[in-house]
Amino acid sequence: MLTQGKKALALAKSQADEAEIYISSVRELSIEVHDAKVETLKEAESRGLGVRVFLGSNLGFSFTSDLSEESIERTVEKAVKNARYTQGDEFSGLPDKPLGDYPAIPYDETIEKTAVEEKIALALIGEKAAKECDKRIDKIEACGYEDVIATEIILSTRDVEVISKSSYCGLYVSLIAKENGDVQTGFAMDFKRSYNELDAEECGRKAAAQALDMLGAKTISTERIPLLFDPYTSTNLLGVLASSFSGENVLKGKSMLKDRLGDSVMATCINIVDDATLEAGVMSSPSDGEGMPSQRTELVREGKLETYLHNSYTSKRSGTVTTGNASRAGYSAGIGVGSTNLYIEKGTSSPDELISSMERGLLVTGLLGVHTANPISGDFSIGATGMMIEDGKKSSPVRGVVISGNLLTLFKEVEAVGNDLTFFAGKGAPSMLTGKITVSGN
Repeated sequence: MLTQGKKALALAKSQADEAEIYISSVRELSIEVHDAKVETLKEAESRGLGVRVFLGSNLGFSFTSDLSEESIERTVEKAVKNARYTQGDEFSGLPDKPLGDYPAIPYDETIEKTAVEEKIALALIGEKAAKECDKRIDKIEACGYEDVIATEIILSTRDVEVISKSSYCGLYVSLIAKENGDVQTGFAMDFKRSYNELDAEECGRKAAAQALDMLGAKTISTERIPLLFDPYTSTNLLGVLASSFSGENVLKGKSMLKDRLGDSVMATCINIVDDATLEAGVMSSPSDGEGMPSQRTELVREGKLETYLHNSYTSKRSGTVTTGNASRAGYSAGIGVGSTNLYIEKGTSSPDELISSMERGLLVTGLLGVHTANPISGDFSIGATGMMIEDGKKSSPVRGVVISGNLLTLFKEVEAVGNDLTFFAGKGAPSMLTGKITVSGN
C-alpha cells in the first residue's frame, strides 16, 4: 500500500499546490456464541485511499476502494476537479511536518496470530462463567468476542510520512436474572489492547453480579441524598461531556463549554485528560488523522478548563495549536476532531472508603436514557438504578428513580473521586461521590 500511496502523492503533487494521501486497511472479526455454540461469526476486510488536495485555499477531496493505478489516477483527478469548485478558506491547508518524535505504541501480534477457534473458546468461557454463577441466571442474551486490526498510512507534500499498525480486542456478556417474577439485566465488557489481558471468566461474573444484585429492587421516596457513581456510570456521564471538548463543536456553538476557557467549570477534585500515548489505551496511536504526533492533553485541571481538542484547521481558526486530535471515520471521510483515550484521573480513596463515608446515599450502577441528555446545554433527566447506602454499607437495590439537572452543575457537586479508574474502550473514569442531589422516586 505504501507504493500506491507514494505514486498517488506524486501524481497529486503534479496537479495541485498541496496534497495528502490517506490509506487504511481494516480487518474486523466478530464472534457471538449462544448455548455453548457459535451463533454468528463475521470477518470483514476493507481498504481504501482518500485524497485531499489544495488549490490555494480551495480544498478538494475524493476517495476509492480500488487501489489499482487507473483508479488512483481517476481519484486524484476528481479531487483536483472538486477543489476548483469549492470556496476558499484562509484557515485551510495541510499541517507542517512536526518537529517532535512520534510516540512508540506497542502492537500486540497475539491478536493477529491467535486462531479463531481459541477466540471462540474464550467467548464460550465467558458464557459458561456467567451461567454457572447462580441458578437465578435465566438467559444469556448476548455473549461474544470482537477484535480489530488496522493499518494506516499518511503521506503529504509537507514531508509527512506515517505508517502505523494498531489492534484491540474485547469480550462482552449481556444476560437476564429472574427470581419470584422479578427480572433484572446485567452487562459487562472488557476491551484491551493486549489479547492475554482479557479475562473471560471475570467478564461473565461481572455481568451476572450486576443482575443478581438488582433482584428485588424497588423505588424510593423523592429525597436529596449524596450519589456515588461507579466507574461505568461515571464514564457514561463523561461520554455526554466528551463532544463539548471538541474545538470544532466550540466553533459551531455546539459545546456547553464554549467561551469557558480558564473558568472553573467543575469541582477541584476533577482532572480530565485525553491521552493517545497510553501504552494500554485502546485508542492509542502514534499520530492523529493528519499525521501529527499524538500527545497527552490536560483538558481540565483541578476543575479549571485548560484547553479544547483541536486539529490543524480548528486550531488555526481558534488562534492556537493542534492537540493532535484530527480524526477520520475512514478513508472515505474528511477530517474532524475526536477524543482518543479520554478519562477522569483517579483519586486516592477506595470505593469501600467512599461508601463508608456515606451515612445515607445511593450507589448508582446504571443509567437509563443517557443518550437523551442535551450535549449542548448539559441538561438531563435520566433514570437510575443502584444500591442504597445506609450507615456506610450497601443495603437494598433501587430502581425506578430519576436524576435531573445539569451536567456541569453535577460535576461541580463532586466531592471525591475513587482510585478505581476503569476504561470502557476509549473512555474511562473512577467512582465519583457527589454532595446531596435530588433523586425523584414515588
